[in-house]
Amino acid sequence: MSSNSTSFPYLDCDIRVKENIEDYDLNNSYSIIKNITMRKFNYCQCYQNYCPTETFGIMAQELKTICPNLVEENHRIFDKADGTEVEIPDFNVINTQLLHLHLIATVKSLLEKVETLESKVQTLESEIETLKQNV
Repeated sequence: MSSNSTSFPYLDCDIRVKENIEDYDLNNSYSIIKNITMRKFNYCQCYQNYCPTETFGIMAQELKTICPNLVEENHRIFDKADGTEVEIPDFNVINTQLLHLHLIATVKSLLEKVETLESKVQTLESEIETLKQNV
């Protein structure tokens, strides 16, 4: 991943810098996304300056048990409302770029499943219509 002059992150996706290109098994991502637990929570006091309201999301430590390469550790210092600092040397963060790729792969997997089911429904409806005509 790189950063460009507009200061937003992007992935290096140009085919000219890639080799050994193969199709990816979408079921790998489907399994990861399916096993993620969404939680509703409030942030601790040391983090309320950044997000004071109730919210929902993913717990990095839980995600690490499902897909360790989606979670990285950083050293973080937070300013509390009273002016003191809280230091967390092994603060877990989620690699959202990689998570987004898993989400895209999961959507593609689900689209394939929907298309298969639609085809089966169409076949069954046709068979039912044929049976009705034969009765």
